[in-house]
Amino acid sequence: MSTTTHVLFGLHTDSSELVDVSGVKNGLACGCICPSCKLSLEARQGEIRNWHFAHSSRSGNRVETACDFSFAVSVRMMVRQLASETDGLSLRLPKLEKAYHHTDPRYGSFAVPYTVTRESSFRLKPVQLDASLGSSRVDIFCAQDVYSLAIQLTHSGVLGIFPSKKT
Repeated sequence: MSTTTHVLFGLHTDSSELVDVSGVKNGLACGCICPSCKLSLEARQGEIRNWHFAHSSRSGNRVETACDFSFAVSVRMMVRQLASETDGLSLRLPKLEKAYHHTDPRYGSFAVPYTVTRESSFRLKPVQLDASLGSSRVDIFCAQDVYSLAIQLTHSGVLGIFPSKKT
């Protein structure tokens, strides 16, 4: 089975929060249900395969059709949950380097490397979920100082980030 078809996060019945398989007890003792179809999940924490949740075949309920809780949907739900926590959403951006290519008749072609941005980390706080941005809806919106940032998580695997400067 491909890891993209595993249920990546379970809905913990006591806390009503999405949880990772590493944060719960093994098997049915995990106390989780599928966020999509609401059937019982088992935490599979073996030593051969990657840890994951699976619909429980021992709970008496059977999944009649394929569950529509995809990899993209589960990641989107978890990012939104993490963004809604009281301490905000922490983002880490990688260093971005480019090169300016130049051709000189005397020296030939050469590249001059330069840094566009350094590696950085920052926290978005406070964030607003399901915000309106003009005629569009975005998953996460944060306004800090003179800048605002909107993040739209799409199901096609593309992450849209729309920075803008307040006017």
